[in-house]
Amino acid sequence: MGLIGNFDHKLDAKGRLVLPACFRDELGPSVVAAVTGSQCISIYSEKSWSAVIERLEELSVQSSKGDDIQRRILANSYKVEIDSMGRVLIPEKLRAFANIVQDVCINGKNKKLEIWDLSRWRNFMSESEKLVPEISALIPGL
Repeated sequence: MGLIGNFDHKLDAKGRLVLPACFRDELGPSVVAAVTGSQCISIYSEKSWSAVIERLEELSVQSSKGDDIQRRILANSYKVEIDSMGRVLIPEKLRAFANIVQDVCINGKNKKLEIWDLSRWRNFMSESEKLVPEISALIPGL
């Protein structure tokens, strides 16, 4: 079915985040936390991360900037374990990039999760209201 839904959570003092059980079941015992584009942290299962690596390899062959893109993404990616309490330690570098201090929104986005600073997420959702007519036009019957 893919990862869907969103949940508001808090990081603890050590930078750990409890992943909702519905996401943990699909992710497996370890995940990859990465910065891949938007100002949020992406969380991938190992299987989904393997697909990202394949796409990055293809891009390196197809584009003159592919190696630089690959470097940027892989340098900002970390394998992290989900502990017995369902927590992952979000690396400080990734938290700083996404401007995450404590309050976050965890969003399912099909094959990955996105971890957003809660206020940034709320701003995005407010701004995205103007997309509703476009969504209806692009995806009739939704």
